Amino acid sequence: MKADPAPLWPPENIRRECRRILSLWEHPSPRVAASPGLLNSIRTNRFGSLLHHRFHSCGVEPPPEAAQGWKGAFLHSRFYYEKHRALARALHARLDEAGVSGLFLKGIVIAPWFYDPPCLRPFSDMDMVVPYEDMGRTRRILKSLGYDPLHRDAVTSFEREYIHAIEFTNREEGGMAVELHHNPGVFSTRPDWYLEACCRAADPIHGLPTLALEAHILFLIAHLYYRHHTQIQLIWFQDIYEGLTRYQARFNWSLFHRLALDTGWGRGVFRVLTALSLYEGWTFPEACRDLEHAPSIRELIHLPTEKLDLFFAMGGHIPTRHGKLAYLLAHLCPPKEVMVRRYGIRHPSLWVAYYPFRWIHAGVQLLQWSLRRLLKGDKPA
Repeated sequence: MKADPAPLWPPENIRRECRRILSLWEHPSPRVAASPGLLNSIRTNRFGSLLHHRFHSCGVEPPPEAAQGWKGAFLHSRFYYEKHRALARALHARLDEAGVSGLFLKGIVIAPWFYDPPCLRPFSDMDMVVPYEDMGRTRRILKSLGYDPLHRDAVTSFEREYIHAIEFTNREEGGMAVELHHNPGVFSTRPDWYLEACCRAADPIHGLPTLALEAHILFLIAHLYYRHHTQIQLIWFQDIYEGLTRYQARFNWSLFHRLALDTGWGRGVFRVLTALSLYEGWTFPEACRDLEHAPSIRELIHLPTEKLDLFFAMGGHIPTRHGKLAYLLAHLCPPKEVMVRRYGIRHPSLWVAYYPFRWIHAGVQLLQWSLRRLLKGDKPA
């Protein structure tokens, strides 16, 4: 399947911004001029801690206008890394006692894996995944540790069930946050991909169960491209780059390639690996060049998806019958803004009148999909 022409990602303005920061990181110099715009960009991209350590490890004084801010970012990261590590250990111990299997993702486990010292990786929250049926017990354990659920009106109950089940915060501990998921939170054509034995780390980080190196980097790439496509921070590119370059001798590209295809993230993986050209000396892995033309999912920002294979795969992420019904209704009866945009309705007040057309359209799609599967001899998994 040939990929559709796509605009440059990240956009050129983001690339320029990232390259300005990376030029400081790759070539620290005492004569660098740090403009207010550049300093603001470094804060936004959460790179102050890394630059503080980089300059001092090279024996180079940071620019005077940046020194205080970068040192503050480093101290802030060190403080929150230790706090989150203590929380993760306590939470893991309590979950073990309760017989709940948990999976720790992103910052808390990649920090000691990809960075030296680990506190260079800035922290805003801690992510973990537990089975949906254990969410209630985990919620009670978090509350006993001083964490209360954070309610956001902008996040619908459907989105909470599907992606971020519950978000917690501890206001007495400086607003430390935990995001509790019942799946990793990125749409995939294989919702259970992370449960494969090959996707689990043989040696847990800090004793915390997590994903294997290849699966974790795949997840970081998918999280960046499919969840934060237009909200890019350089620190996420740095995570991926550090993981791929530090462990290049042991990295299993064959496993990584298979998982990229199985999850439907192939084209997104290609785009992110291509974007790593931001870094000097980056060589694109030959094993992944064919991913440019791989079938790909797209961000599901507005329901409905019009591809039935994806419709069924995405529905597989939803753990309850109520959630699955809500998903079906959202597909058959989208809200006004979706209908107007999807069908180019010239008189928006007539949007409800297009519902029968949509149902006929969905019925024809279902018939075509069923015939294709029948002719190909496909059977339900």
